Amino acid sequence: MTTEIDPIQFETHVALRNGASVLREMRLALEYATQKLAEYEARYEGMEGLLDKAQVLNFALAHVCTGVMTNARIDLAANAQAELYALGKRVFAA
Repeated sequence: MTTEIDPIQFETHVALRNGASVLREMRLALEYATQKLAEYEARYEGMEGLLDKAQVLNFALAHVCTGVMTNARIDLAANAQAELYALGKRVFAA
């Protein structure tokens, strides 16, 4: 009885799982960002002064620029995409 695993099938399984995982992580990060932006929007509307409104906008900008990209793990998504692409090229070249 042979229990060998086809390396291409195994790599394909792992690559597909990684791709699905990073898509889920990006979606969750964007959903969280949307919730945070809604909070900033409510805070903005509740502020009276121009300086207070400017500060809320600054916090929102900082969250989008630093939090979203970091939490979305774009690096992992790029790696998963490259892995799928390289595997696809190998499979279709054979």
